[in-house]
Amino acid sequence: MRHKLTCILLTASIAASALAQDFTVSGIKYSVLSEEEKTCAVTNGQSYSEASLTIPASVTHNGKQYSVVQLGDEAFSTNKKIENVKIADSVTRFGTYAFQDCPNLRSVEFGDKITEFGSSTFSGDSLLVSVSPIPDTAGAIPYGMFLDCKRLENISIGNGVTSIGYLAFGNCAALQEIALPSALTEIKNSAFSGCSSVTSFAIPASVTSIANGAFDGCSSLESLTVEAGNTSYTAAGNILYTADLSTLMKCAAKTQGEIELPAGVKEILSNAFSGCAAVTYIGLPSGLQKIGFGAFDGCASIERVTIPESCLDLGQYAFDHCSSLTTFYLPTKLETIPFGLLAHCSSLPSIWIPNTVKTIERQAFDNCLALTSISLPKALVSLDPVAFYECHNLEEVNIADGCENYKSIDGVVYSPDLKTVILCPNGKSGNLDIPDGITEISPLAYCNCQKITNVKIPETVTSIGMSAFENCYALETINLPESITFMDESIFFKCLSLKNLTIPSSIKRLPTSTCQLCESLEWIKLPE
Repeated sequence: MRHKLTCILLTASIAASALAQDFTVSGIKYSVLSEEEKTCAVTNGQSYSEASLTIPASVTHNGKQYSVVQLGDEAFSTNKKIENVKIADSVTRFGTYAFQDCPNLRSVEFGDKITEFGSSTFSGDSLLVSVSPIPDTAGAIPYGMFLDCKRLENISIGNGVTSIGYLAFGNCAALQEIALPSALTEIKNSAFSGCSSVTSFAIPASVTSIANGAFDGCSSLESLTVEAGNTSYTAAGNILYTADLSTLMKCAAKTQGEIELPAGVKEILSNAFSGCAAVTYIGLPSGLQKIGFGAFDGCASIERVTIPESCLDLGQYAFDHCSSLTTFYLPTKLETIPFGLLAHCSSLPSIWIPNTVKTIERQAFDNCLALTSISLPKALVSLDPVAFYECHNLEEVNIADGCENYKSIDGVVYSPDLKTVILCPNGKSGNLDIPDGITEISPLAYCNCQKITNVKIPETVTSIGMSAFENCYALETINLPESITFMDESIFFKCLSLKNLTIPSSIKRLPTSTCQLCESLEWIKLPE
């Protein structure tokens, strides 16, 4: 019995000791870090109700004075009352999310001894306008520290800071001026992504690592320079390169006119020229080997492009939204036309596809509105059914004789045995008769054929794939023969003009999405 009582008293003593480590002063909760050093951390101020917050250098509890040295994780996260914050010099560390999503926070004044900021410290503080200089002692600006602080206009970074993290200033759309510190060595991916008001960046001589995408979305950028003495990077004409010129990293978005790239460039990184709407011509060097994702996305004034023979690695959406492009030459040994390569190139009237091309990926020519006809080579192995999505004037997709994987008749693509409809170009209009002998209408085969009004399906068809007639806005009538035994999802999705439909008796299960958003549908006859 005495042993049990001793255990109970010991447990109570430990619990009381633990409770003694936490205390509240002026509505803010603290936790003792060290009794010996008399230090504590702010752990929770989420319910603090005053507009002005001062983190004191010390607080008193049970007659003992503790230095406040840390702000804990999420210490003031989501607090809706705080507008102004002043941090005492004693504070050396901010935890993660310390002031995240404080919707009324407008100004912050740091102490001068901070050595560490946690990630996303002020992320989502949409009214934050004023921040005192980041102290020299901070070392790094971490992931998402000011992410989505959309009203932050200016910030000074202490010269002791060596690293700027992923999305550190992401979407700081009002940020106009930022001087990079002299000791900086690293700028991580998307560090300044979406800083749409910044007009210039000067890369210090100390920088040895700049991640791809560091300056993406800086749509007002006029000047991009590298300080003398930098051995890792260089800049010319407001274009950032690696020091050996082998990799082109970024072009300032406001760059204008014609650009001739240096002979040594082998790779153009993702989004390198994205949004350079005033560039009218880019000469690509003969040794170029790779063009990254979205590299020229939004270069709306470029009219002609010749991809050199050496460049067989083209990124997805590389020339998306090049809306003035009228002439485009692919290398003669290219094998793959990637996803979205020439999407939204609305002025491109024609394009020659090299004889070596085996694969054309999804939406490769999406919204190429000037295309009326295209010829594909006999080497073709894989053609995505929506490779020409929303090419509303494309009437013919012609497959070269001798192709083992596809065949075309009247500009419509079929399987080589003429049993399956693969792709009908979106420019087809009026009445459409599917040839006798066809057994399958593949998924998306007639998707977005917005000018077709009537479709006749032969008695040989047994299967209709998913979304086969999706977005056929003008389709009024279509017959479904008794031979059909399978109908997949969303076949007539958003066929706005379809008035009636008779489902063959062989269909035992009809997906609920079959006629979804068919606004003109008056009746549908189901099997008994």
